Amino acid sequence: DIKISYKVAGVKGLLKGGVSLDEIWPAVKNLISLEYAFDSCHSFTDIIEYYLKHDNEYISDIIITLKTILNIPFIIADTFENATEFENLASHLLTKAINSPQGCALKLIVQLCGIPERRVEAYSLLSEYVPRLSNCLNTIPLYYLQSKDYYDEQLYIDLIKPILKTMGIEALFLATSYIQWCFYNKPEIVSDYINRIGSDPQSHVILAQIYFYGLYDDNDGECKSRLEKLLALNNEKVIAAIVKAAMKSYSNDKYTAFSRAYLERYSSDSRSEIVHAFCINSTSLPSDAFIYYCNLTQNLTSNKHREIHCQLDYIKQCIEKYPIECYKYIKHQNFGELEDGWIYDEEITDILLLIYKKLKIDEDDDALNELMDIFDDYIFRGNRKINNALREFIG
Repeated sequence: DIKISYKVAGVKGLLKGGVSLDEIWPAVKNLISLEYAFDSCHSFTDIIEYYLKHDNEYISDIIITLKTILNIPFIIADTFENATEFENLASHLLTKAINSPQGCALKLIVQLCGIPERRVEAYSLLSEYVPRLSNCLNTIPLYYLQSKDYYDEQLYIDLIKPILKTMGIEALFLATSYIQWCFYNKPEIVSDYINRIGSDPQSHVILAQIYFYGLYDDNDGECKSRLEKLLALNNEKVIAAIVKAAMKSYSNDKYTAFSRAYLERYSSDSRSEIVHAFCINSTSLPSDAFIYYCNLTQNLTSNKHREIHCQLDYIKQCIEKYPIECYKYIKHQNFGELEDGWIYDEEITDILLLIYKKLKIDEDDDALNELMDIFDDYIFRGNRKINNALREFIG
């Protein structure tokens, strides 16, 4: 007549305390039932996980229970009206799956793959169920099997084919790295899937980046051709993603030439997301590229709402090599004219003071005099901290 909640608490306490798995098994066996799995799937999972850390004689009984759970129809809908973005759809699907008894059972089978002696058996079990599971439930093996503890290249390849056969763009979000690797190394695994989802504009941001990073080994021109087709659509989000990829890849010798080509191609595009990509990823560039960046971003001044914090950080990194160019860039960019630009005043003044210090060491009087003209604008804006810092520093 003891309540199930007390029994569960006792079993969990003993397991956490390190009691022998053999000793506690009779009590555990009574709990890992179909009824308890559907009543409290996460607590059910917590208990079983203790038996999936190493191979043992009880796993076979556990597998029977897990298969019984998976044989029960999954009634949660696979469509979500409020999931307008495919990232949200992927998240909804995975969340719904992992909070269901069937999803918990699948997750436990995935964990079974972490036991070397059971890996083939666990993958075989997943392969048995994957073709008849909903897309919602299949998000679990798709996503979690990528972990190095559970991953086996050949076994995963065999499993991914039936999963991708029915899934939409949500799979692209959940398994981006793997799909990207396959596209470069085993295109026959994912080419049909990519061709199918490529008609959905929501896939273009990720696909464009996959094609960009494939340019280096693009011997047959496949990545270049696919990327150009997407860029020809002139989608702002896609172009911003390529600008971001180009900025982050600039320092990689394999991609510098590609990066420069695309950055120069879109440097005059004044759409907000593209401008934002040029600003927010500036710190990805090496200080040696500062002059190049200055020339590249001459047209940013037309956007009065741009985010400049990362630009200021990048300028700060470049003061030692390019003090004169740094203050000239600040002057050219008209940071003071930004909407709500006052919030950057202190940050800009700190940078100007660092430039002043560098020019003082270099004994460049002409540059110091020119720099003082730039200071004036920020002094006249009436910021007390700015005035105090300037008086203290210049003395």
